[in-house]
Amino acid sequence: MFGSEINAVDFFVRQAETHFGQAALARVREVALRITGRLPPAYSSDPWQRPNVFCPGIGAKPWYEVSEVPEAIALETHSDVIWYELEGALRSGVINLRAHSQQILVAQGGWSDINIKLGNRAGPFAQCFPTTVKLLASFSRVGEMALFSVVTSESHIKAHCGPWNLRLTIHLGLAIPEHAFLRVGGEIRRWRVGRCLVFDDSFEHEVWNRTAHARVVLIVDVWHPDLTDIEVYVLNKISNIIVR
Repeated sequence: MFGSEINAVDFFVRQAETHFGQAALARVREVALRITGRLPPAYSSDPWQRPNVFCPGIGAKPWYEVSEVPEAIALETHSDVIWYELEGALRSGVINLRAHSQQILVAQGGWSDINIKLGNRAGPFAQCFPTTVKLLASFSRVGEMALFSVVTSESHIKAHCGPWNLRLTIHLGLAIPEHAFLRVGGEIRRWRVGRCLVFDDSFEHEVWNRTAHARVVLIVDVWHPDLTDIEVYVLNKISNIIVR
């Protein structure tokens, strides 16, 4: 991180501690110190869980049920209109898929996306998905990222871990071929059209699409349910600084 970013993170945390009290933000202060390299790393006791920044005291399991995550329930309820907006935008030719930023993870095939949200910034084509964007804006604990993710035919995305253990990742199935799989930790699951898979992406995960058709999902990050609303407020400020 640049010095200006470190200073900005410190500023938001100090301001929040003044308003809410240090006790309410002890975990966030610890996270900030680890992000900026001023506190040694901490590690999970689970070998599958290996984020760059690990915050102790946060519940740790690779998979969550949709019933545990209100945002996932809402996405399933609106899956038809979300797919309608995406299909229409692609058919009109007004948007273009871009190569995913983590191309180093592509072992075979292709991985591209359409970014809707990054930090507090709207993606360049967010206006093409008004209902989807409005739904995401209604989520009080939406995290750093929301995007449509396309894994092309005969593709493999290598095993990797997310950057920190403070969020859950929701995948809403939109176009799902039969032999497409997601492994999180030691368990493999399949997507289903109109249904969500919810997992903690700080656990190692991996994707295969062994078909002639693309796999399309909407990916939405939400803050971990163990975090308080105060912690989420400050973490949103921090993520807007460090997420680019």
